[in-house]
Amino acid sequence: MGLNREFLVNIILLVVINLLIKPLYLFGIDARVQNIVGTENFGLYFALFNFIFLFQVINDPGIQNFNSRFIAQDPDKIIFHFPRILGSKVLLGLIFIIITTLAGFLIGYDLSELKILALIAVNFFLATLFIYLRTNISALGMYRKDSYISAIDKLIMIIILGYLTWFYPDLESFTIYWFIYGQMIAYTIACIVAFTIVLPKVKEGWIVFSWSYMLKLVKKSAPFALVILLVAIYLRIDGVMLERLLDDNGLQAGIYAAAYRFFEAAGMLAYLFGALLLPMYSALMGKKESVASLTLTSLKMILVISMTILVTLVVYRHDLMTFIYDDATTYYGKILIYMMLAFFAVAISHIYGAMIMAKGSLKELNIIFILGAILNVSLNLWLIPLKGAEGAAIATVATQLLVTISQICLAHSQMKLQINYSLIAKSIVFGFLCTLSAILWHNSGLYWTISMALSILFCLGISLLLGVVDKNMLSTLQKQNAES
Repeated sequence: MGLNREFLVNIILLVVINLLIKPLYLFGIDARVQNIVGTENFGLYFALFNFIFLFQVINDPGIQNFNSRFIAQDPDKIIFHFPRILGSKVLLGLIFIIITTLAGFLIGYDLSELKILALIAVNFFLATLFIYLRTNISALGMYRKDSYISAIDKLIMIIILGYLTWFYPDLESFTIYWFIYGQMIAYTIACIVAFTIVLPKVKEGWIVFSWSYMLKLVKKSAPFALVILLVAIYLRIDGVMLERLLDDNGLQAGIYAAAYRFFEAAGMLAYLFGALLLPMYSALMGKKESVASLTLTSLKMILVISMTILVTLVVYRHDLMTFIYDDATTYYGKILIYMMLAFFAVAISHIYGAMIMAKGSLKELNIIFILGAILNVSLNLWLIPLKGAEGAAIATVATQLLVTISQICLAHSQMKLQINYSLIAKSIVFGFLCTLSAILWHNSGLYWTISMALSILFCLGISLLLGVVDKNMLSTLQKQNAES
């Protein structure tokens, strides 16, 4: 019950923090940059960003997931491993930047594009370094501290880039380079903050460079590395293929990026569930009833959140797109429907994926991801030349459904979990009533932002009435708050 309570308190803290900060960054800053530099220019940035993501396995060959599981099981090991893993991260980061730049040159990017690519690669290194530092904080049981700093990188970006994109007097001089440099400064500060939290737990220096240790680490984390590579392929290759397969100067990639931004914002919440659950599942392995209880609690939370987001964004898609993007059309909203369906599947998969990783069943998980990657690339090759951004979005939905259903089946089979038919029934009814409520509010005649807010509140109220979120979960939170 203790971990259930800790999960509830911290996931709500994470959700609140990230709902306030990360969407503000994505739609107040990231989308603003797209409007300033133009859809085609941002489409090129988006393609380069996704291209680098395909090499993320070099930058982080499974170290984050390996570390979350490894240190959570034996926190004392951090004293020896932290400085050596940190040194390995720096060495791998340098290799990553060199290889991604060389690969970009080999596939035909010009000098100006290679410069952008190299700078984005540096940001990738800093971003994953920040996440690695955070895995130590959560693995050591400092869940609350991890929650508090989870969005500090984006908060700093909002401050720096917010001024440059909204208040800088010479806005016409703003380029994509300013965007990249602002991110770089923010990631650096975030890493310093996370490092100061971890450092008191480390007694044997703060960084050790060891090629032999790095090779052993890469070997141990290799199964996790394959997971990262395969997920990167079926989640990120679409942006690259849109820019490479179509001769439109990145236009379709830019349109896809506009909808993908919503997918990414919502996906951050789903990722937080998985990141918080991995060390908790690792600590509970072998305790079937505790695993089942934690799974039920997390599923109830993610179902309410993801279904509410899915319904709201689909019903209000045209209002949102035209409000955020200067050149949005109904086509933008059509792409968003597919991306939100894909998000719902991703949200559920994070629960079961964390469980499978904690159990160490990476071979089976990788088989699922291999099938997902093959399906995604095949569908993109077929659909992108025919339907552009819409084709890539359809491929994403099909891939996520395959991956999620496979993960659910694998987790239930390995952990001998019972199918909760009551939760399934309640979720279906909740989805129907939530959709009906959103449509009615959308057609109420109220200004769309007001009706959307009321629609979200009604969805949350419906979840309480149906018992998807039950009184026990709320009393758990109240009890924890009283003890804090």
